[in-house]
Amino acid sequence: NEWGQVQSLLHTALDDAGMLDRKGNVKAGRPGKPRADALREARAAMAITGAAVKSDPGNEDFVVSHAISRTFLGHALAATGRADEAESELRAVMPVLERLARADTTDTRFPQELIEASLGMGIAEIARAKRAAGSPATAAAHWRRANEWLLRAQRDQPTTVATRVFA
Repeated sequence: NEWGQVQSLLHTALDDAGMLDRKGNVKAGRPGKPRADALREARAAMAITGAAVKSDPGNEDFVVSHAISRTFLGHALAATGRADEAESELRAVMPVLERLARADTTDTRFPQELIEASLGMGIAEIARAKRAAGSPATAAAHWRRANEWLLRAQRDQPTTVATRVFA
């Protein structure tokens, strides 16, 4: 079934990119750490990094940290079913990450965070598909979009992994 394929693709992409070890436990709600805690942590990280950028907008390290925290927030929002908020956050941060990736092709954090953003978009579409279960056509459209985002993440990860290994 389509859900099984999307779920399998999601787990494969997460495992292959090593993301379960990096942030996935917090985002997915590891034992003793529910998703609401992950969302609270993501909002706190975003507030801290946002304040740093506001105090020194020219500091590229602050800009990078803020972009990463925005990706984390988008993922946490998606994991808690807040698909619209997740999409808004992730769509806003993706151009920033793309600009940073073009400006410094040696820093693998930017393409990695773009993969994270694509995964977050896929998770948001999965949440929408589940909510639209009463409307098969609408649910199917969300499953297709989820699949597209997850395939994008999977397509982009070999380059990132190779860059980390050979850099």
